[in-house]
Amino acid sequence: MNCFQNLCIFALGTTYLVRMLLNETNMKKLTEGMDIDRITKTVSYNPYEEVNIVTGNDKKYPFPIRGIYTDKTTGKKYKVVSIFRRLKNDENDDGNPIIHAWKNEKRWKFKSENDKKLLIRQFKLITSELNEKFDTITFIPSTNKMNEEIGSILCDMIPHKHYIHDYILKMEKSQVADSVDVQRLLNDGIDVNTFFQKLGEWMDSMPTEYFQYYYVPINYRKYFSNEFVVPSENVLEYAKFINNKRVLVIDDTISTGKSISDYCRAVTESFAPKELIIFTAFFSTNRKVIKEVKR
Repeated sequence: MNCFQNLCIFALGTTYLVRMLLNETNMKKLTEGMDIDRITKTVSYNPYEEVNIVTGNDKKYPFPIRGIYTDKTTGKKYKVVSIFRRLKNDENDDGNPIIHAWKNEKRWKFKSENDKKLLIRQFKLITSELNEKFDTITFIPSTNKMNEEIGSILCDMIPHKHYIHDYILKMEKSQVADSVDVQRLLNDGIDVNTFFQKLGEWMDSMPTEYFQYYYVPINYRKYFSNEFVVPSENVLEYAKFINNKRVLVIDDTISTGKSISDYCRAVTESFAPKELIIFTAFFSTNRKVIKEVKR
């Protein structure tokens, strides 16, 4: 075998190796559900990629993800059903571009209306595998319309008797100071005056008169006792929909679980539900907030 033949064999071998490496790289990339363009801040549907979320394509993840959330304050456990699995990304807050686009926040948007429709189609496909009945469907109050939008979808898909909302309200910013756990701040060595100064800055960023955890850094949310209130006149009016009922509660995303804790505590302090089940579009397993229950 001459040098030319050896060179040809080496070249072919190198080409083959490069192709194998490229294919392996492509295989890793062909695992998603959304493409993200950080320059134009747009999100588009791609059923072959899963970097920020797992959208549960037909072959890989056709079923909802189930888990258990434990309220650290009360010790109560709540079942959680999630449609999409959030994955680790370079976002420093409790969202990611897909969630921001759905909520129409932080200047993120879907590349086209069809991209959102395709994501919702996938959402419905996975939700159809839930196969459960509920007495009541409701959603956690929010300043964006995502919870309400999810509620509308679920009401068309999941057997239920009642759909209620607005019986629990988000706390107004003027009420928040009374909900701060000052003793916990002191126990953790945090200067109270500095905390309230930061609280003023956070509330200045909130676009409405209602308090929003979204604008509070994750590590500070634990210092608030609750963000929800139940008006006294609503207790009697809504008791027939909640007491001794199996209630599905919608929360668009779960990060620390603080909103779930606050909401469920507000419900159980005023009502006596048979069971509260949390339904979310996205939850993160990275912070170990929810213990996943394997199928």
